[in-house]
Amino acid sequence: LSLPFTSHLAGYLIKRKFPGLPWFADHGDPFSVEGVIPQNNHRLYIRLNEWADRLIARKADCHFVNTPALKAHFSRLAGEGIRILEVPHPLPPGTPGGTQGPHQGICYLDYFGALFSGERSPEVFFRFLEVFFLQVPAWRDQLRVRFFGPVSPEAVIPGKMPDYASWMGNLPHAAVAERIGQSSVLLSLGYANPYMLPLKLMEYLGSGKPVLHVAQHPEDPTAQLVAGCPTFLCLYPPEVAQETDPFALFKSFLENLPHIGLDTAALEDLHSRFSPEAVAHRYLHPSIY
Repeated sequence: LSLPFTSHLAGYLIKRKFPGLPWFADHGDPFSVEGVIPQNNHRLYIRLNEWADRLIARKADCHFVNTPALKAHFSRLAGEGIRILEVPHPLPPGTPGGTQGPHQGICYLDYFGALFSGERSPEVFFRFLEVFFLQVPAWRDQLRVRFFGPVSPEAVIPGKMPDYASWMGNLPHAAVAERIGQSSVLLSLGYANPYMLPLKLMEYLGSGKPVLHVAQHPEDPTAQLVAGCPTFLCLYPPEVAQETDPFALFKSFLENLPHIGLDTAALEDLHSRFSPEAVAHRYLHPSIY
């Protein structure tokens, strides 16, 4: 993708030539927001970035976003009279469902995906675990954290990885679903900003397996997305937000792993609500949402 996102600039040019043609703009990662992964050199281009985002926000007839913070951002840019709708990511076709890995002996917390220094890294989680192991020493020998992806955690954190963590390398896309089915717990790391959701969350959600999401921002949008889902624990380490004792919540989550999962009916309902067709319906018929 060129920056700003080419489809938005193409949409603006088409809208200018055909003003009666409805223009729906779909937004993924934020472009001009400060404090997130810069899409270009902000020192040189931040004013131009803001101008492009404001132009798109005010000229499009409707905007689609996937987090409350991004909705608020475009509401400020667009002003009155522009529809801005939150639309979730769909579950990927073929998402594995209901496969339970063994919970006896070693408990594997598996992370799948990319890591970004200062924005989405395991550093906060590692610090949390060090305190947790001091409180519950027995879990240090039972817990292992594995990372599957193109970037080693050592590339995005200071120092070496702790002895309970390991980088397993990248996996072919076709092998990810099988590996997810073998995991004890699926590990998700939030972004250090409230505007972005990890795409892998939807694949995790559709698996029906226990999921641990570690927030890195007090307004992490994940909790709202998975509210009421019994397979998810959204964990807020003390350095992120002062919530109910996160160490006790994590201990309870680990102890109850054999009982965490979705039955067939719940999985079918989940896949129905977040299927590509159901999400596409929101795009095709925004006026009814």
